[in-house]
Amino acid sequence: MAIRSAEALNIYSWFKIGDSGLAVSLFQYADDAMMENLWTILRCFELASSLRVNFAKSIVMGANVSSSFLVLAESFLHCRVGSLPFIYLGLLVGAHRKSTGEALIDLY
Repeated sequence: MAIRSAEALNIYSWFKIGDSGLAVSLFQYADDAMMENLWTILRCFELASSLRVNFAKSIVMGANVSSSFLVLAESFLHCRVGSLPFIYLGLLVGAHRKSTGEALIDLY
């Protein structure tokens, strides 16, 4: 929703393909400007909601993304690079039960 609002305000735009104007809905390209726009959107979220993004506890992950992009995101956002599978609120995310042999829920 924040990205859609930023797009409506012309501070962010999706990558358009060909004459049809088809917009790529995933972050499939990146440079410093896109990182700055993403950071700005997160900062606006903080100001509007009075909540704070804790980048020290945040991770960035990518699917079919170069490791150099992840390193750029890690250094720009001051977070860390993560990988699949990972545990979120005690749940194993991004793994198939048959392939890992682990329980899907870890209650500690």
